[in-house]
Amino acid sequence: MPVAVFNTREWLRGHIIHADRLDDLTWDAVSGFTVLWNVFESAHCKRWVSVAAIERLADRLGPHFVLPENLLIARHFWLDRYVIAGETNHLFEGLHLDRNKREDFVRRVLLNANAPSDDWFKALLLIVYRLRNNLFHGEKGIPDLNDQAKNLSNACLTLATALEILH
Repeated sequence: MPVAVFNTREWLRGHIIHADRLDDLTWDAVSGFTVLWNVFESAHCKRWVSVAAIERLADRLGPHFVLPENLLIARHFWLDRYVIAGETNHLFEGLHLDRNKREDFVRRVLLNANAPSDDWFKALLLIVYRLRNNLFHGEKGIPDLNDQAKNLSNACLTLATALEILH
């Protein structure tokens, strides 16, 4: 007997409150992010992403690295999201960065448009790493996911571009 493909959307809609409110953009963003994260972690972090692993990847780029257009687009998105009037905002605090996750480093980079490109690369990946942790560890519940679609879409852009750079 052939095995039917499990329909996650239908199951969630029938069993989890608010799952019926998830729109197609959200489904695409969450599934795309999940797959890209899997490829990134497997290909470049020996299946174990950490702050140290991200720092090692950025350090490989060297001082002459220039942010490609897609990372400039992502940088603009994260700046609009996390910086207001020259200061980081409450949304930045919601990333739940801490000293081990390089909160001060990411803040300094976000507030310095002239930071070196390898620092921007590292900061962007650290932001994406925190989005990953917040998503996969339940910080963002089903009712919050539609509001996260743009964040996850930009995280996908960041990851896809990182994969191209690091190939």
